[in-house]
Amino acid sequence: MISEGSSEEEINSDEPTNLEIYSKEVTQTLERAFSEGHTVEIASLELNTLRMASNTTFHDTRAVVIPTILSQINIEKSMANIKDVRN
Repeated sequence: MISEGSSEEEINSDEPTNLEIYSKEVTQTLERAFSEGHTVEIASLELNTLRMASNTTFHDTRAVVIPTILSQINIEKSMANIKDVRN
């Protein structure tokens, strides 16, 4: 349903939504935190500031943070470490 004042062109545009922009900024913030070795406290402060500035929810933040953190796990390296512990 198109609300008054909205054109169909605006609804169908390829412009990213606020949530898409926020998700990209969260991902970039986390990638920078990992590459620069930020503490958890500093990364958390940056993410919380970004969340408040973007007026988004904790749920929106979690939906981006968890997959981004999991993508940083090197499974091959982790498996080698597990083998070392077992031996």
